[in-house]
Amino acid sequence: MKRKKLSRERKINLIIIVIICISLLVFSVVMKNFFSQLYRREHNMDYGWGFYWTHFNTTTITYDNGTVVTYENINEITAIWYIEAYSDSSHYYEPYLYSFRFKNWNPYEGGTYEKDPLNGYAYGPMFIYGLYIISLFVSLFNPGMSRAALISNSVKWTHIVFDSFCVIMLYLVIISLKSFKEKKIKKHSFGFLGATVFLFMPINLLYVDSLYLNTPQMTFFTLLCFLLFIKEKYRSSAFFLAIAWLSKQMPLFLLIPWFLIIWKKDSLKKALLDFVFPFLVTTFLISLPWLFMSPYSYIWRVFGPGKPLATVDLSLIRNTVTLAHTIKFLGKPGFATTYAKINSYMIPFLAIYVIIVLISYFRGNKIGNDESVNTIFTSWILIGTHLFISRGVYKYYNAFLTPFVILSFLVFLDTQISSLVSKKMEIRNSEEKKEKGTAKERVFSLKLDNFKEMLLFLSFILSCAVFYYWNWVVIVKDRNLHPLFLLVLFVVISVLIPSDLYRSLITKQSYKMIKLDVIEIYKQSIQWMKEVKERIQTKRLKTKLE
Repeated sequence: MKRKKLSRERKINLIIIVIICISLLVFSVVMKNFFSQLYRREHNMDYGWGFYWTHFNTTTITYDNGTVVTYENINEITAIWYIEAYSDSSHYYEPYLYSFRFKNWNPYEGGTYEKDPLNGYAYGPMFIYGLYIISLFVSLFNPGMSRAALISNSVKWTHIVFDSFCVIMLYLVIISLKSFKEKKIKKHSFGFLGATVFLFMPINLLYVDSLYLNTPQMTFFTLLCFLLFIKEKYRSSAFFLAIAWLSKQMPLFLLIPWFLIIWKKDSLKKALLDFVFPFLVTTFLISLPWLFMSPYSYIWRVFGPGKPLATVDLSLIRNTVTLAHTIKFLGKPGFATTYAKINSYMIPFLAIYVIIVLISYFRGNKIGNDESVNTIFTSWILIGTHLFISRGVYKYYNAFLTPFVILSFLVFLDTQISSLVSKKMEIRNSEEKKEKGTAKERVFSLKLDNFKEMLLFLSFILSCAVFYYWNWVVIVKDRNLHPLFLLVLFVVISVLIPSDLYRSLITKQSYKMIKLDVIEIYKQSIQWMKEVKERIQTKRLKTKLE
């Protein structure tokens, strides 16, 4: 078969997209590297620095290791900040990469003793693969570099490069949305704007690009699988979803809701064969070497990472924080203890996830056919499962959520403003009844379109400015308040979800669907078994005749 030639218009559009992607990538890498160097220079830090959380007050700075620095001139302190920083990059990732590349280390066998950093690996194999691949490029361009410098620079550039690729992915997702796709100027301008907003997101600049923490690989592959999901390329989406969760586990919670959405939008057969099956096969194939070498340890480290909340002591700040810590910090220790107990049994997480699954099942057709709702609902899943997961949360995980929040703001504002303009247009058309009204309507329609784009631009910039401020609040406030700020974000995204999705949880018709689907699945199973039996009998008969 002859390949269809691209039209001149499509070629030009493709060239524009490639130019913008390359420009965004180069600009992003340069700016993220600049902020990384600036942060480390200002804080007089090398790649290896210890675990501590920095407390600023009017007289001293006290570190966790007991060191106390006293300021004689308190006027030199210009801000009261509480910045939660982590040394995972030097303490964990660098030993991981060094051992994996140069010592043939098995990540799922751990180190030599309990406190060895090599015992801390609790990710899928794709995380260490990403570090390793980038290290090969660093070696290629720096052949004379020492091993120590190679390892530290490889960890740095892995995070900066993948975070920069996330900027490109956000641009590609925006220009692929149906409400943007057909309008060239709109899609490229808002795609570039959204990507630029994400590029300078404070959470990412600090935790990913300066402290080199572990979210960008997962974020990139999750954005990629989401792009393919809304384009209805389910097999490819399933493939990259497997890669995403085997980089870090958070995207795994998308599997069941997306399966249900495909089922209700298309069919159960398509959801199983084109999504679930490719996901499971990809996960198995990537896991295969480790399942042979360290089956028990691999399954435990990938599916059960983190500190069990049943052992969490609310008095210890070094434990991961949950809403229980926030409640206690706000002066309600009894309520905090109660929440900690139910959280240790995963009750809050299971409750929110059951709601997510039911909405996906009851309203999957609507979600799957409306990109705006699909985008917001996906963001809601990611935030909700992260907030209520019974393993605690860290500030830097918000870097994974930021591109989806930006997307949610953009599609929601676009939908609401388009609806408002459409109503205005209908009112004008009903009032205009003269013969020359057609020309006037065109002029009026053009003015409304320009007004709509300007209103969308201003409202999007305003919402992103508020989100920037939220980022700074999360960064500088006490870590015990972080779950509260995450809860606020969860509520905001919850408000953006159409109310009929929530109403589906309390309607009788929704629950009748369960009974009908069970009956239908039973009938199809019986029919399938009969067909299989007939095929077997036919095959046996042919064999006897032969």
